[in-house]
Amino acid sequence: MNDEVIEVEGYVERPEILRHSRKFTIKPFQTIKIKDTFYDDAPIWKKVERMSADTTFVSNLHLAPELVVTQQSKKVATIEGVAKVELQSEHCELRTVRGQKEPLLGWVSFSYNQIEPTSVLQARCADISQGELTWNITLL
Repeated sequence: MNDEVIEVEGYVERPEILRHSRKFTIKPFQTIKIKDTFYDDAPIWKKVERMSADTTFVSNLHLAPELVVTQQSKKVATIEGVAKVELQSEHCELRTVRGQKEPLLGWVSFSYNQIEPTSVLQARCADISQGELTWNITLL
């Protein structure tokens, strides 16, 4: 058995909007861990302006169209024959989306002007200005 672990990380800073970092920790053929850390970087006057707006942080995992997803709870989903996905977060909840029209989410296009539905696992973190979440994916 190979105990090698691969780590990849990166970040994006959008001044006065958001700071987001993501770290992948991959144990080949066994587990994938994705850790997101986010911070609302808006100055206080911008935060006041958008107080009535949706300030939800969202982390999406887009899957291949042929994969079948079953949501087990607000923190756990299974991808049939492939993996178990667990969301770790105090403030975020898991939901699954497939072929949603408003807003447009859960679609893929492999050729011009042709789309087909696909599944998206989504962590929604409402009404918090900073936090972190971790996707723990155990391959079957």
